[in-house]
Amino acid sequence: MEIVMLSSYKHDNLVSFIGFSNESDEKIIVYKHEVRGSLDKYLATTDLTWVQRLHICLGAAHGINYLHCDVGEGHRVLHRDIKSSNLLLNENWEAKISDFRLI
Repeated sequence: MEIVMLSSYKHDNLVSFIGFSNESDEKIIVYKHEVRGSLDKYLATTDLTWVQRLHICLGAAHGINYLHCDVGEGHRVLHRDIKSSNLLLNENWEAKISDFRLI
């Protein structure tokens, strides 16, 4: 059920789900690779302007709103672990929420 839910979530600010493996009691979820990695690598640097940081925050907020309010009754997700290492950045510095810990 959790994998079906993950595969149905489509939003610009969520990392895309690619697939999963459940072999030998080991569960692995595969997400799309985001080229800039996680936000925590950039917070203490001057690589990001304040405008870029604001856009990243707004993107994360849009993703959280989608998970909490827009996925439909009975399918809402409370992430419970939003932190800079769980916000991935694509080539355009857009925030992508990852690590849903559903499994």
